[in-house]
Amino acid sequence: MRVLFTPAPISAHITLVAPLAWALQTAGHEVRVAVPPNFTGQVTDFGLTPLPVGESIDLMAAAGTSDPAEIAALTGLHSDGTPRAETIRFRTTWLSALYFGSGLAGASLRGSIDDLVAFARSWRADLVISGFFHGGVVARASGAAHFRMLTGLDHIGRMRTEFLRQQPAGAGDDLRRMVEETLQKFGCTYTEEVLTGEWALDPMPQALRLPDGLPAVPVRQIPVNRPDVPPAWLLEPALRPRVCLTLGLSGREAYGENSAALNFLAAAGSLDIEVVATLTAAQLPPDVTVPGNVRLVDFVPLDQLLPTCAAVIHHGGILTAFAALPHKVPQIIVPAAVWDESEVARYLHRLGAGVALEPEEATPERFAQVLQQALREGRFTQGVERAHRDLLAMPTPNEVVPALERLVARRETR
Repeated sequence: MRVLFTPAPISAHITLVAPLAWALQTAGHEVRVAVPPNFTGQVTDFGLTPLPVGESIDLMAAAGTSDPAEIAALTGLHSDGTPRAETIRFRTTWLSALYFGSGLAGASLRGSIDDLVAFARSWRADLVISGFFHGGVVARASGAAHFRMLTGLDHIGRMRTEFLRQQPAGAGDDLRRMVEETLQKFGCTYTEEVLTGEWALDPMPQALRLPDGLPAVPVRQIPVNRPDVPPAWLLEPALRPRVCLTLGLSGREAYGENSAALNFLAAAGSLDIEVVATLTAAQLPPDVTVPGNVRLVDFVPLDQLLPTCAAVIHHGGILTAFAALPHKVPQIIVPAAVWDESEVARYLHRLGAGVALEPEEATPERFAQVLQQALREGRFTQGVERAHRDLLAMPTPNEVVPALERLVARRETR
């Protein structure tokens, strides 16, 4: 097969598709990963072949200068009333405007769709694995199968299902209108599969999946990072319990949000631990004091760091959460307000694999208390074992490839 990945231009999303892209490639399939030109280096870091499309884009700059009220008015997406609906709706409509609207703050990804369709048609792509709605347009315009690669809980599928349940066909459906206008350029008609895919590739454990009724194939998220030479200090035994503090890739690049998790730094100096904080200067408030037992590093691969750690403090992103599970590291999570971080935190909390702290309770004193529990109490050992079993119950990318081959072959014989 010829398989074209179309992730959103966010580093975390490129990282999420890398294990499956490699599984397909090592099974003998041709793989391309389509990204704006300034993201091609991140694709080659994983040993994959990039396809530069459209123009380079700085998502943080676009997000920082956009009017949220203007963005929120762009589509008529509805949710099922969950507390995080407006945040999820904001992120979804913001990306929709970049691909299908007039762009935001001078940033636009409309040209990438033209490039993608031209390539998929000439390359004769068999399968498009999309990270956002633009991939569905490319699949429809080129005749390829269309699978969505979920980047967490399927809030998009759930919102779309709920919207169609509540609204008469086509009524107030601005998202469909924008996508349909783009499809017409390529002589194609709209079907709902353009948005929701024929199948979804779901990296979430069974207990976290949303019952949206859409067909899905589970696939385990394998921890992967940009390769790097391990620093010398990482190869030496830790003399005290080592704790990792990280806010994830998307917090750096697409949203730039500070987190209450940084309050941990005020507690770290009084604890007999070693802290490795993978933070950039922009993520640290100007008045923060960094204790002497905290090592600040711009980047160290989590799959190298976490095996040496006794605990990890983070924002609830699935790349970080699932990177810790194979090494059975207890997690303390202060959920970010981006996508599904609260749900991930509550899931790990329920299993006893970690502690979920709301931002208002993430005080230095509470951090010190919770961390001491994580380092000393056996219940966390049992909890991380349970979470690890949930992860191992999911098929690996290599095990999923034959299922994808069968689904695409079955589609072609219809």
